[in-house]
Amino acid sequence: MAGPWLVLWFLSPVIGWLLNFSPPREPRRLLLLPRDLRFLRQVARRTWRYFADFVSEESAWLPPDNYQVSHQDRLALRTSPTNIGLWMVSALASHQFGYSTVDQVVETLSRTMASIGKLERYAGHLLNWYQLPSLTPLEPRYVSAVDSGNLLGALWSLEHGLHELISRPVLAEGILEGLRDTLDILKQTIAEERISSLDLTRLSGLQRACEDPPARLIDLLHLLRGVEPDVRSFADEAREQAYVETGAAYWARQVERQLAAGLQIADRYLAWLEILAGLSQAELAPLGEEAVLAVHQALERAPCLLDLAHGNVACVLLLQSTLKETHPAGNGWMDGLMEAFSKSRWLAGENLGLAERLIRDAGELSDSIDLRFLYDQDRRLFSIRYNVSEARPDNAFYDLLASEARLGSFVAIARGDVPIEHWFSMSRPYTAIGRRRVLLSWTGSMFEYLMPLIFQRSYGNSLLEQAAEAAVAIHIAYGRERGVPWGISESAFADLDQNKTYQYKASGVPELGLKRDLEDELVVAPYATLLAVRLVPRETVQNLRRLAGLGMMNDYGFYEAMDFGRPSRRMGERGAIVRAYMAHHQGMSFLSLTNFLHDNSIQRSFHADPRVRAVEPLLHERVPVLPPLHHLSVREGLPSARSVSGVAPSVSKFDTPHTSTPKTQLLSNGRYAVVLTNSGGGYSQWDGHEITRWRSDRTRDSWGTFCYIREAESDRTWSNTYQPNGGKLESYAVNFALDRAVFQRTDNGIQVRTEVVVSPEDDVEIRHMTLINRSVFVRRLDLTSYVELSMVPHEADRQHPAFNKLFIQTEAVPEQGALLACRRPRSPDEAPIYAAHRFTVEGSADKGLRFETDRRRFIGRGRTLTNPAGIFQAPGQSAGFVLDPILSL
Repeated sequence: MAGPWLVLWFLSPVIGWLLNFSPPREPRRLLLLPRDLRFLRQVARRTWRYFADFVSEESAWLPPDNYQVSHQDRLALRTSPTNIGLWMVSALASHQFGYSTVDQVVETLSRTMASIGKLERYAGHLLNWYQLPSLTPLEPRYVSAVDSGNLLGALWSLEHGLHELISRPVLAEGILEGLRDTLDILKQTIAEERISSLDLTRLSGLQRACEDPPARLIDLLHLLRGVEPDVRSFADEAREQAYVETGAAYWARQVERQLAAGLQIADRYLAWLEILAGLSQAELAPLGEEAVLAVHQALERAPCLLDLAHGNVACVLLLQSTLKETHPAGNGWMDGLMEAFSKSRWLAGENLGLAERLIRDAGELSDSIDLRFLYDQDRRLFSIRYNVSEARPDNAFYDLLASEARLGSFVAIARGDVPIEHWFSMSRPYTAIGRRRVLLSWTGSMFEYLMPLIFQRSYGNSLLEQAAEAAVAIHIAYGRERGVPWGISESAFADLDQNKTYQYKASGVPELGLKRDLEDELVVAPYATLLAVRLVPRETVQNLRRLAGLGMMNDYGFYEAMDFGRPSRRMGERGAIVRAYMAHHQGMSFLSLTNFLHDNSIQRSFHADPRVRAVEPLLHERVPVLPPLHHLSVREGLPSARSVSGVAPSVSKFDTPHTSTPKTQLLSNGRYAVVLTNSGGGYSQWDGHEITRWRSDRTRDSWGTFCYIREAESDRTWSNTYQPNGGKLESYAVNFALDRAVFQRTDNGIQVRTEVVVSPEDDVEIRHMTLINRSVFVRRLDLTSYVELSMVPHEADRQHPAFNKLFIQTEAVPEQGALLACRRPRSPDEAPIYAAHRFTVEGSADKGLRFETDRRRFIGRGRTLTNPAGIFQAPGQSAGFVLDPILSL
């Protein structure tokens, strides 16, 4: 009977291995048809044109920030650390596509690194903005934590990517793939421009070779030399017809230049190989079978720059040793071969030296950046930025895992600059969207979830992989629900300043974001779609084709964005195209395509760093089985914006104060707290003491901090929230976000918006009111605030309310436009409590303020808070000890 159990016991290791075995995933690009892959490569080629055209001596070999086509047709000659980092890795990636040769990559990046060496830095960090080409920093000077993190990630990838570059063949069939991409765009452009006079048949030999590349290197060399005259004459003719290098003339010239760059590599490094190819069988036969085999192998594949520079080419070494034995006095063709090889070796050594210096410079730059001074030891978080001009850090911090800043956090931990606890100090807020539990970000943009994945790997069934997949799925559903292409991120949008420059802001899906009012904008950015190509390749191609059909594809790839919140200039079309290109969006798009089409080569280079491998377990963080929901909201009445999934987003929205039970919101920094209801009631509390009086009464909800609005000419009175006036509402909306409450109502042609926040650093409650006159005539309004004081624990106030009021002393401070209240201590051991109330009008000197601290005098005989006397007549300026203390301004 024990036999079967013993067999299972012996087989248990094998069974365990089988249960845990997961076959390697097929590359997701195999899910696409060849025409879709070709389409993506054409997008990559157009996108690369931004850097190829604009990174030059005129820009000090640094990438200009943006190129605005509409209204300006101007290049923004400034740059940032993120732009620089993405440009350098993109230059490296262009070699994999066949758009640049190894010499071009090393030469251009060396010039870029020389310019970086001239930039002003702080603690090793590049500053946030530099003017081009003067390289002077723009004021105010800042060090940005996320910029420095992006630059460090790029530098680490660059170091290891350059090692891989010098180990690849100096010339491969990849050059034909790059030429094919450019040829495809050339043919499209000729068709669009309807140029019938250009004879494409002259390029047929090159087109056939691109479709069916030769198997051997020597055949590739012969082919390139054979088509070169036709390509040159075609480009000349195209330029003559166009007079300037635009459209078809530009792309024809690019075909010529790419071909010339490949032939230059052949001339510099492979001239000796062409001598070998010209040898006859009679000349090779005396060398023996081994040498003949080595010659044939050399003709198959080019050596890498590293081997060529060190003379480590098996064929040449074997021929040298063989000929020394058979022809001690020398051999004519061998002398020519060795002379050509020596020249190629010398040139390769020269370029290898530049590459190795570039690797050292990248390493020294990354090592010099000190991230520790941006780190707050108490919060265990990074400050958003450091103001170099004023020598102080910002008081805001990156505290969300779903953020572009996590790349910098990961790198800082890998470098040992900050402890590993920092990773787990970043918040992981969740919400429920349909059946999904989703990790929230600040704006719900694709950029926050997917940008770090350009460099970082994500692993199956991990928290970050699940968060990225869920975010993409929700973006797709949101686009489908709104009837627009999907993919929303921070971008420029169709709003111009006085200089006709597009404005820039963060946008996202409201359900995924903690930020308020995300539903007010609908700006689709194509780069957001390209960031998702690894996760959903089919949906990505479909969405890109849809965007291209809307006119979003142009010379430098996809335009910046399409603003569906603004009407198109063309009748019958929805949305306005933002005709601009941003350098960092171009870089992210190009690198995302590089990862997808070239086996995650950017991620591979980043993870080749031993420091990254040491902290890779952080990326394996498991998905919580039951993650805590930070915000499950319930909607009442009609929703203010359509939801993708029909369930609650991360912001509670109410369109009425009349709910069966008050809906509440708690805002707190851990010491000071404010409780609010959807009708505007509530109370404030500090360290266990009620600052404002409150009683639980679900039928009235009449306690809180209020503001009365009165128009004397029409004798109308209302309040900024439903309480305390009540009455009939024209429109009413309440948003309870995680960090604030927003009340909005419209009465008598006046729209009032009130935002309530609690400072995370100081024990301060701020209520910011915005009044907008929607009528066509001038309105004059009086505003009166009201706060009823308690300043004791709740139970103490309930037991002896009249007695407690006797201990509160009030004082007006007219020069500060404020009222001050102090609760006297009842024993020597009790500390006094102070509360201040200030009413400030922006752009005003606080003239006409009146003060009142006596509740009886403010309300008046026979009146209530619905219609108090204090808003109709000048108060008596009461202060000191009063029987019923309040604060009213």
